[in-house]
Amino acid sequence: MILALILVPLASLLWGTTNYIDKYLISKITKNGDYKGLIVFSSLIAGLILLPISAVLTKLNINIDLVSFIYVFFSSTVYIITSALYFKALNRDDTSLVIAMFQLIPVFSYFLGLIFLTEILSIKQIIGGLIVIISAILMTFEFGKMKFDKSKIITLSIMALSSFLYAVYFLLFRFATLNHSFEKITFWYQIGLFLNGLIIFLLLKSYRHSFIDLIKSNGKKVFSYNILNESLNLTANLLVNYAITFAPLAIVLTLNGLQPFFVFFIGIILTLTIPKIIKEDIRKNTLLQKALCIIGSIIGLAILYM
Repeated sequence: MILALILVPLASLLWGTTNYIDKYLISKITKNGDYKGLIVFSSLIAGLILLPISAVLTKLNINIDLVSFIYVFFSSTVYIITSALYFKALNRDDTSLVIAMFQLIPVFSYFLGLIFLTEILSIKQIIGGLIVIISAILMTFEFGKMKFDKSKIITLSIMALSSFLYAVYFLLFRFATLNHSFEKITFWYQIGLFLNGLIIFLLLKSYRHSFIDLIKSNGKKVFSYNILNESLNLTANLLVNYAITFAPLAIVLTLNGLQPFFVFFIGIILTLTIPKIIKEDIRKNTLLQKALCIIGSIIGLAILYM
């Protein structure tokens, strides 16, 4: 149990780090926040590069039935769409704000479970979900002007859709793992990413041109940062999945909700040390509002899971 208290927050810290790498890529490396090249790169290149690692983790036991492959392929397709929305939101607003809104994912997951997995929502879970939703909405409110910030409302809308699709992605991935191990499905998921990246590159002209321009202008940086990002993401996933094997799932999922807090503090540190690269809104009122809303969302998650 004590080990889980170390591993899961460490995974959240790693994910928080990847969020700022994404922010750097979208705001400093791409032209005018054009995420299309990054989408192709992360799916086509990263999917291919990490494939051997996934193969090793399966001990080369990679046989899979057609239905499971369809589930995992479409989960990778949904993930790419979700990533595009996430990049779009990340280009619009502070990283800490965007990631805090990702707390909506478990709320959508519960409702999808209600529909597709015949799960039942208790009053406690409904209350927890409402607290998370209210916390996300309050992040868009300007208390000094006593009105909602239209720009943040748009960001919230984008992230709400992204969170919903993330929940769909998790649902499809869960269906795929019903008859196969997590490691095996991860291997086929990487293949799904690669195939989706190839389809996008071949069929969508704007994405193809953005990818080629990105490679020509900042190919080495994009390659190194993407591989670092995917490696951190894979490590975080492995830590959480290992923690689930010996710790209560509710505890693991609640601890995993600490990611916005890590993003919040990393943002403050980066803004104070390297403001030319990463700059968040660190005005006292804004920091207080973000902190309270993040705490509210974590409390909501704790109620939802416990």
